[in-house]
Amino acid sequence: MPATVILLCTGLLIIASCKKEEVAERSLQETYINKTGRSIEITRYLLNLPVKKFSIAKDDTLIIHSTDNENADTTLTIRHADSALVMFDDGKYFMMRDTSKSARNFLNNKNFVSTISASGKIHYLRFTFIAADYELAQ
Repeated sequence: MPATVILLCTGLLIIASCKKEEVAERSLQETYINKTGRSIEITRYLLNLPVKKFSIAKDDTLIIHSTDNENADTTLTIRHADSALVMFDDGKYFMMRDTSKSARNFLNNKNFVSTISASGKIHYLRFTFIAADYELAQ
């Protein structure tokens, strides 16, 4: 057999035996920590309509897992909202809009503490509600 045929066959065998790397979906883990001294309920809104409510007990944590791709159901998350109402257990509340420039805006990704897993497939986002959030509520 000519050398070029052997090289060609060897190359084809190598290509055929190589496993294709599977592209796994990137996932997100949103963590919301409640250090306000009060229980809170967050109602997330899209287009001025309430979509989902999330409760976080006093000194507790809410963890939300979601997939970060174009077809993901973003109604399961808090941060994919155009606004959110935070209601404290005594009736005080505040409204946050996604356009707010506040450093306390939990709808803005840059206000999260963000880390990425070693594999790069899991993105961790963490936001802590603090006593100042309660003090600013009406």
